[in-house]
Amino acid sequence: MLRGALPANEISYVCAEIAYLFSKLGNRYLSSGDELLNFLNGIDCSYSLREDLMRDLRPRWNEISRMQGSFTPEDCAFIIRECARQSDLDNLNVPSSLIPLIERLVSFKPGGLMADIACGRSPVMDFALEKDTELRGDSIDINQRNINFSEMALGRYKGRGRALCKSAFDFMADNMWKYDKVFCFPPFGLRLDRGSRWEEFQSMLPGAFKEVSAGCRSELIFALTSVAAMKEDGRAVVLLPDGALFNQMAGAVAARKFLLDSGYLDCVISLPPKMLERTAINLSIFVFDKKAERSRVTMVDATELAEKGRRFNTLSAENVEAIVNAAYGFRNDHVWNHKHRKEISVDEIREEGYDFSALRYFRKSMLPSFENPVRFGDVIEDVERGASVSSKDMDDLVAHGEGVCYYLSPSHIDNGVIRDDLPEMKEVPRKSPILKKDDIIMLRTGANSKICVFEDNFDKPVVPSANLFVCHLKKDRIDPWYLKSFTESESGKAMIQSIAIGAVIKSISQKSLEEMQVPCPPLEKQRAVAESFKAKFVRLRELKREIESLSHEMAKVFEEEAK
Repeated sequence: MLRGALPANEISYVCAEIAYLFSKLGNRYLSSGDELLNFLNGIDCSYSLREDLMRDLRPRWNEISRMQGSFTPEDCAFIIRECARQSDLDNLNVPSSLIPLIERLVSFKPGGLMADIACGRSPVMDFALEKDTELRGDSIDINQRNINFSEMALGRYKGRGRALCKSAFDFMADNMWKYDKVFCFPPFGLRLDRGSRWEEFQSMLPGAFKEVSAGCRSELIFALTSVAAMKEDGRAVVLLPDGALFNQMAGAVAARKFLLDSGYLDCVISLPPKMLERTAINLSIFVFDKKAERSRVTMVDATELAEKGRRFNTLSAENVEAIVNAAYGFRNDHVWNHKHRKEISVDEIREEGYDFSALRYFRKSMLPSFENPVRFGDVIEDVERGASVSSKDMDDLVAHGEGVCYYLSPSHIDNGVIRDDLPEMKEVPRKSPILKKDDIIMLRTGANSKICVFEDNFDKPVVPSANLFVCHLKKDRIDPWYLKSFTESESGKAMIQSIAIGAVIKSISQKSLEEMQVPCPPLEKQRAVAESFKAKFVRLRELKREIESLSHEMAKVFEEEAK
């Protein structure tokens, strides 16, 4: 009835308002628009929601009058919940299949008081209140429309659920250490308002962690807020993007250090990829509770425990049970499968720079052992970044046949082979390295196919781009073609994958590259491997050039043969 009469992004909200009205009407029948206004004036709800109801529903009286008596209270509750879900598809909402898992993790005992911080439309609180009839809850969000939606959704619980429009800091500065259960799915990449009560909130947290500033990743600030919300014997569950687990900004490291050293971090669960419908960002679940002498943290790899979908993945009831079993051993049978679980010491997490990614520790345990392993940094003279040239400057520097050097970017490398037709530049960019024979070139995003040995078969110097690492080897320690053969192997790919970090696009830092372990047998054995590998590589390059030549010939067939 409303399609065409309202903007598309308003339909779900107004439909929820109509369902909320019918849930309050009961058996009463309204006969006019004026009677509708009088009824709305008498509803026990917040001022903001009442204003929205009166503004949105009065013009819809004709539609409302025709629908009266068509819906049961259960229908109305379902409509509000479904409209909230549909409306949130335009935002980052908690995936519906994740909600049962979150409820299992946070509900360590029935009843109590729960906070849902940055609640959105409150799908988690709605589910928790329905499951636990003894539970009471507060949903907090800074967006008034979200809170109106939450108030409509929680209204059926007869006072057990409140929806409060406040910033997380303003609310927590007045309500610290109050909640038995806490859940938070923070907004991504939020910049904190300078007018917030951050300093007041920070001063109220235990321990000295002045390094954690408002400039830290906001998702970790929300994690600290969640910890501050829970009672001494409470529990907090926080859903975070993977980037917050290993970001090396000083404030982010300080926040994770505080969470670990204070004994709050109990469990980290790496969720399957593609859980969110509108973004490729991967998610992890943090479980916090207070334990002063915590020596180990549970890490769970749940990346394969999902029902695969075309656009996004979901969790089945069996997946949820398997993840909870791995994390806490809640099970109906007598077999506890440790395949997806590891206990990692807090000392090891400290040694890894307070990296909270569960996948890091699983991959680390699966890395192959090598003959004579050495640090990569011990077999290289140094590592350099390529030339940092902006697109605008590149346009000015490009030469056509009269340049003084060539420019090598990742797009010019295919299966470890450097293209012959590199663009020329009018001058060598300032502070740019020049490639030397037998240098190892590696893409910083960790793509194995982009690793190559520079053979110096160009007539002019070659300058690498900033997206490339240039590694100058100690050739009396390691053979360049042997090293390339290692990086092309399954063991080498696993090793490089273990040092690549990133929530969506993986990248490699110079420090992690230098710390990477590589096998380093005697040079005689290296050269035997290198000779065999290089012979196959040369054949690959010849085939590639033959394919390119055939492609050019095919493109000319029609003009030459169809005359």
